[in-house]
Amino acid sequence: MLYNKSMPIKEDEGIVLRSIKIKEIDKIVTIFSRENGIVKGVAKGALKFNNRFGSSLEPLSHIKFIYYEREGRELFVIRTAEIIKSYFEIQRDPKIFEGFSQMVELLEEFVPQRVKEETIFRLLKACLDATSKGIGIEFSLLYFKFWLLKGTGFLPNLSRCKKCGKEGGGFLSPSMDGVYCNDCKIINTIEVTDLTSKFFSFISKNPPSNLKDFEIPENERLKMENLINELILYHIERLPKTLGLRK
Repeated sequence: MLYNKSMPIKEDEGIVLRSIKIKEIDKIVTIFSRENGIVKGVAKGALKFNNRFGSSLEPLSHIKFIYYEREGRELFVIRTAEIIKSYFEIQRDPKIFEGFSQMVELLEEFVPQRVKEETIFRLLKACLDATSKGIGIEFSLLYFKFWLLKGTGFLPNLSRCKKCGKEGGGFLSPSMDGVYCNDCKIINTIEVTDLTSKFFSFISKNPPSNLKDFEIPENERLKMENLINELILYHIERLPKTLGLRK
């Protein structure tokens, strides 16, 4: 179906999450857009030599794109795209690319398609910016997971006992949706150390670029990562492929 004048032309910006080859010269592109959330579109001729898209449709591209929708079709058609900011340099690091892949998979699990989620869009952008400025991907990823859970309503209060209200560390029960102090703890819980509680309090009030100001021993970071991962696993009820790679 070719474009006709009854199809309104629209403009948006977004971050390319996936780009898949179809046929010989086209691509299907998944974009986390500012105005429309996660959307998918076809870029016709994107694999032709000297095509009009250049490298704008590669993963980790922050782009402005113009598109139109076809009635009864799931995919919209991307007419043009131009790069606002490129993150090509950082994705050359396999560890960073793996971390980004995990962010993409979690976005697709927690964020419904075609629903505007500007706060989470800005979260992804902030984490990419922080990583490009030297913040370790392991900390950017931890920050991203924390705020993704918080932004989608799946993060319990990690700094106060759910039963008695005592502040500080404790023991997390994902199934009971809360942290319990030593006096109130129940079985099958995960320890929340005082440092973990302080760190999560810090990231709840600071952008990811400020993570450089908070020093954490590696063994403590791994405990924090395990805690957040257990919350994710409980809510999506399966092991994400990219999370499995890191375990």
